[in-house]
Amino acid sequence: MPPTEGLRYHLEDDSRVIVRPSGTEPKLKVYLEVIVAVETPTGLAAARAEAAARLERVGQSMRGMTAL
Repeated sequence: MPPTEGLRYHLEDDSRVIVRPSGTEPKLKVYLEVIVAVETPTGLAAARAEAAARLERVGQSMRGMTAL
């Protein structure tokens, strides 16, 4: 498939927001991505918790900007 036009935003905390039109419906799709490094084998739970918190913050911001 050919690449889809869209916008990619890189945030201060290295999170990313990708906005693109749907290929099959008249709507926009928004993808949120956060990456947290796992420093030690036992640090997976902490990394997941940090990633979930960052994702929630980005999601709340996006919902606030896109609410009608």
